[in-house]
This record gives sequence, C-alpha cells and structure tokens, in this order.
Amino acid sequence: QAQVSGWYTKLSGRSASSFDPDAGTTIYRNLGKVTYWGIDGSLSVRPVDAVGLYVFGSWKDTDIKDDVETGTGCGTLPATVCYVSGGIAYAPTAGKQVSGTSHVSYGGTAELDLVPVTLGATAKFTGSRWVNDINTQKVDGYWQLNLNARIGLEWVGLNDKTFVQLNMYNVTDEVYVGGFGGGLTNANPTNINIGAPRTFSATVNFQF
Repeated sequence: QAQVSGWYTKLSGRSASSFDPDAGTTIYRNLGKVTYWGIDGSLSVRPVDAVGLYVFGSWKDTDIKDDVETGTGCGTLPATVCYVSGGIAYAPTAGKQVSGTSHVSYGGTAELDLVPVTLGATAKFTGSRWVNDINTQKVDGYWQLNLNARIGLEWVGLNDKTFVQLNMYNVTDEVYVGGFGGGLTNANPTNINIGAPRTFSATVNFQF
C-alpha cells in the first residue's frame, strides 16, 4: 500500500514564539506573511505473513515573504543580522525559512511475527533545523533507532489481549537536540531540550 499527499498553506501575520528561561517568559514575534508547503509519502508491504515493512518520508519548506521590523536601530549588529531603512531597523528574513522546522525526515519500520513473540525496529532521520529566522545557524540532524518486542501470554493460559511489552528507545544512545526555542536573530538556540538517552521499559498489559 502506497500513499503520497502534498499540501500548501499560506499565512498572514504568522506568529512564532520561544521561551526565555532566564526571564521566565515567552517571547512572541510576528513574521508577517509566510508560506508552507510539502510532500508526505509512505509505503507498506508484507512480503510474507510474518514480515511487515513500512517506509515513510516527508519534505517541507517554508518561506518568509518580508523582512521583519525590529525597532529603530541596529547598534553594532552586522548587516547579516540587522539593517536600517527609512529610520526603521529590519532583520533580513525575506526568502528565509522559519526556525525550528526540519526540512526533511524519513525512516522505516520492520516487524517480524514469530508467534507468540513479535519483534519490531524503527529507524528515523530528522533533518537539520535553523536556529533563527535569518538562517545563519543550524542544529544538526540526527538518526534515532528504537526496538520493541511483544510477548503474548496465551501459552500460560491467558487471553490473546494479555502480553508483555518490551521497548528500547534510542538504542545507539544518540545525543541530539529534541526541541529548542528558535528566535528571530539569536545566534544560539534557547531553552534546549536534549533528547532522552538510551532507555529500556517493560510493561504487562492485561485486558479482560
């Protein structure tokens, strides 16, 4: 089974925000007119009853239409960050991408059903993201690998809805930036959330 879809969104007065942990406040900025567009696709196949394969991917782009007004002066900031025209200071955002948005992501999942055990693995790549709306600094992309196993407990006399679930998240213990507060012209991301390290969990699910 294959699926492909495209989308296009045009916004006027696009508001973006970021949290400043030092000040303890959320800072809002108006990016003006912004367009978003992209393509999402997926493909799933089952070559044999016991094997399931699934691949997915998405590509998206953003476009800020105009330079954003920031005040009346730039101080000592370089022209790549700020410029003054007609007594008004602007950040050179026209034609740039919105910060914090990954341009591309893709991955795949494989599942092997060996009754009463089902094994699964999912790998996903998340592309780089701009730190600011003037696109001068990036956060690198990253891969993430997760494994899982489900053990049915019918063989011990329980029903088919009772099972043990085992999960290992971030198998390679990748250090990556999961989320961050983007900004208009900041050189470094704010309020960074580092992704979870390698994590193992085990649960038992009972249904009657």
